[in-house]
Amino acid sequence: NNAGMRQRKKFEKISSQDLENIFKVNFFSIFKIMQEFAKYSKRNKIKSSIVNIGSIVGENGFKELSGYASTKGALKSLTKSFAIEYAKENIRVNMINPGFIKTSYYDNFKSKKKKLYNWTLKRTPMGRWGNSSEVVSLIEFLISDESSYITGTTINVDGGWLSS
Repeated sequence: NNAGMRQRKKFEKISSQDLENIFKVNFFSIFKIMQEFAKYSKRNKIKSSIVNIGSIVGENGFKELSGYASTKGALKSLTKSFAIEYAKENIRVNMINPGFIKTSYYDNFKSKKKKLYNWTLKRTPMGRWGNSSEVVSLIEFLISDESSYITGTTINVDGGWLSS
């Protein structure tokens, strides 16, 4: 489950509508998908695994990203609660918090926001942005039987960002 609408605004400028919109995309859509998936898996007795995509922002917060951070923090709580409730149904759920990952916005970010890009490199202990394949490999592991005893866990794929 990867829904991510970002909203960069000063805290006092976030309207109720702004907050409602970002929660609809980043949290409520995932909540509903998980709910329907759980009903289906339970009814059909299917051993299942869900991977929610959070963000390092949901763990630490960032300036002018309070709405976004709130949705990702809520997603972490949902992941933990769901894991407890559905473990006996053989439905697992985990969360991945990516840090700065080379995705479609990477080239634009690197060229147009050089100062901020260089700051992210200095702030990341590994000194680089991650590759999407590093996130994909973790997703593959978490949905496989190799991770059958892992549920309710959040794994950071951030080059050490949250540890520093």
